Amino acid sequence: MQHISLAKAHGISAHIRAFFLMILMLAGGAGAAMAQVLPSVTLSPNTIAPNGTSQMTITLNNSGSSGARELAFTLPLPSNVTLSSTAVSDCANATLSGALGTNTISFSGGQLPGFTSCTVQASLTSSVINSYTIPAFNLSSDIGITTSSSVGFTVANSTASFSKSFSPSTINAGETTRLTYLIDNTLQVNGVGVLSFNETLPNGMTISDTPLLESTCGNATFPATVTADPGGSSVSLFANGFLPTFPALDAGASCVLAFNVSAPN
Repeated sequence: MQHISLAKAHGISAHIRAFFLMILMLAGGAGAAMAQVLPSVTLSPNTIAPNGTSQMTITLNNSGSSGARELAFTLPLPSNVTLSSTAVSDCANATLSGALGTNTISFSGGQLPGFTSCTVQASLTSSVINSYTIPAFNLSSDIGITTSSSVGFTVANSTASFSKSFSPSTINAGETTRLTYLIDNTLQVNGVGVLSFNETLPNGMTISDTPLLESTCGNATFPATVTADPGGSSVSLFANGFLPTFPALDAGASCVLAFNVSAPN
């Protein structure tokens, strides 16, 4: 019968522990390398009047330490829903298509370092009253495939419309244009009790040093609170009225929020 000394057995046990420790380390490294980039979609607002606009933001979030390359997705919009602005993105190296008036956003070639996120933004519109669903889509990359959740979107006749425009609509780098938000309640027989929205400007665009801010929303009793700081990249408006005596926006009326913005150099 063969005998193994305690010292030798202890050495074998140590080797076995080291082997399993190496396996666990390799498994952990593989898990880090296969971290997923998760897509999500938000709409603001989720309900619009016919021919109003809703801001869609697609966020790609890499919560892992490994960078992702060759990010790609295609998002077809529902029938009767189109883009009311050209899609823009701050994702590195991305090729993006989504022109004004079309109904598909295609994204490819994007890169995203670990622990970062990037966005794709576009405005949506529809003239047809209905409840729509922005469908789930697959996001592929060199570290895997993930799927977004679907998002509901409603076009209703009982809502003031919300739209925005630039004047002029085309400018050169470093130049200034006037951004105007229009909240139109002219077709409605009821006032609006509360007006509230916020938006982040397209990547690189900032509120001008001389914004010449103008707001006609709210009323004398409950004036609107507007945040649009020079040099900043976000805007918000909140007007809290009281129906039916002091609506934030009267029936049959409209209001605007306008200020100057500058394109990046």
